[in-house]
Amino acid sequence: MKLVPNVNPSSAVHFCKKEDGTPYTFHAMVDDDCNVVTGFLRIGRKVDLLGISFTDEQAASGLIDCTDSIDPDVRLSAVAIGTPDGVVKGIIQIPEVTPMAHMTYVVQGNMRLLALNFESHDFKFEGKKIHLALSGSINLQTGTAEVVARGLDDGLAVIGYTLDAERVNSNRRRIPA
Repeated sequence: MKLVPNVNPSSAVHFCKKEDGTPYTFHAMVDDDCNVVTGFLRIGRKVDLLGISFTDEQAASGLIDCTDSIDPDVRLSAVAIGTPDGVVKGIIQIPEVTPMAHMTYVVQGNMRLLALNFESHDFKFEGKKIHLALSGSINLQTGTAEVVARGLDDGLAVIGYTLDAERVNSNRRRIPA
């Protein structure tokens, strides 16, 4: 099941905003039957991805519970560029084949921890070539994630990000019919 952070009143503080202060949102499909309102997670903010990535309907159906974790195939899928106070000015999609966009296991320490070390000079924003540099981590078991970025020039910064990730549960395996 696709892991999509859900924007609601209790989770809105974790998302980038529009000029009017409301969360900058868009719709994303979790599965064939579920479309959720999501947004760009704020840079530099620790967030429980598993905790904010479900709807009440999914929880009530029993599809999601406390034994879920995150599949290790996690990648950076987009970044939001904006003002230092967190207002989105534009979006840069990160193609799936982009080098260093996938999170990788850390060499030492917690075996359930993935790290992001993304750096690229291959993107343009408002006609100018920019340098993107993001780093962070995600704990596959607890769902805790944090991503930080080095700033851009001209009063702009990387202020948000989205990840391409899946929710999994090895305790509930499908038995072929």
